[in-house]
Amino acid sequence: MTRGRQAVFALVCLAQLAVPGSLIVKHERTRTAGNVWRFQTAPVDPADPFRGRYVRLDFAVTREPVPLADPTLAWFEMNRRVYAELAVGKDGYAHLVKVHEARPAGADYIDVFAQYVAPPRENEAPRPPALFVRVPFDRYYLPEERAPEVEREYWEASRKARDRTYAEVRVRDGHAVLTRLVLDGKPVQ
Repeated sequence: MTRGRQAVFALVCLAQLAVPGSLIVKHERTRTAGNVWRFQTAPVDPADPFRGRYVRLDFAVTREPVPLADPTLAWFEMNRRVYAELAVGKDGYAHLVKVHEARPAGADYIDVFAQYVAPPRENEAPRPPALFVRVPFDRYYLPEERAPEVEREYWEASRKARDRTYAEVRVRDGHAVLTRLVLDGKPVQ
């Protein structure tokens, strides 16, 4: 093998290691240095044959339409990546306040996926265009034997102690990492 081919081979190997390495670094930097946001949850359950058992989470922020930052953009195709600006509501939980087509400057935001444009409501004053969105952190993975028990606790806490059941999500440069699930005020261990 010539020196030129060896150099090309080495560069290809480095490139293949750099991509997953950069994703791991991004995830870990968000986990350790991201801002903490509390998202109120609602229940669901399944298993992933490759990653294991998890509690599927639903969030209150996905049940309300989010106004578009630029009302002249009246629609988005389904599952398009957009950027939702975050704010803490009076209830102490994260709320999505505006959907941007490009990354907003000077505010915490998360990458979300457009689901559909909010239809106008009957007998209500016209409102600016808004989208329903899907958040990228809807699974909380657990050990196989612990997942069914936590799922039962999650359903019960979501019904009885909704104001004290939430997920902590760290956010950094639009990247979001679910770090903790709290049921009825107690963190899941």
